[in-house]
Amino acid sequence: MKFFPRTGLTTLLAAVAALTAGCGKTETRVTGKVSFQNAPLTRGTVILVDATGVYHQGAIDAGGNFTIESVALGPAKIGVTVPKVPKPAEAKTPAGGKSREKKPVVLEGVSPQKAPDPPAAHPPEAAGPQLPAAVNDPTTSGITRDIKPGEPLDIAIP
Repeated sequence: MKFFPRTGLTTLLAAVAALTAGCGKTETRVTGKVSFQNAPLTRGTVILVDATGVYHQGAIDAGGNFTIESVALGPAKIGVTVPKVPKPAEAKTPAGGKSREKKPVVLEGVSPQKAPDPPAAHPPEAAGPQLPAAVNDPTTSGITRDIKPGEPLDIAIP
């Protein structure tokens, strides 16, 4: 049996090269800024569907910036959502038209006491601007980008 050291070394190098060929970076951190009508969007969420079909999301800060971790490289579809304006609470009258309003009970010889004030409700957060409805869904927004390592992903919504 003959042993050919050069052939063995060549085979080993070829095997190592084949095994390491696909070991490049396949995911990256995505950072960027979102603007609406040329002004930074100060709240909301960026929704991104990466090249592998995985959904990601990142919160938009007061400066319009966002960060999303572990996004696959390649083409991506992007959507942006903002909080909706809350509707004021409506007074409802039960069926039959009679209100169920509680009336204070007054007892003779007992001075009425004022009930303690209810705890202060937290004011609702201000809602962001009303974006076009299609922008909310990455599959209908029409916003697409090619995700590359180290490149910012800025989103300008007209």
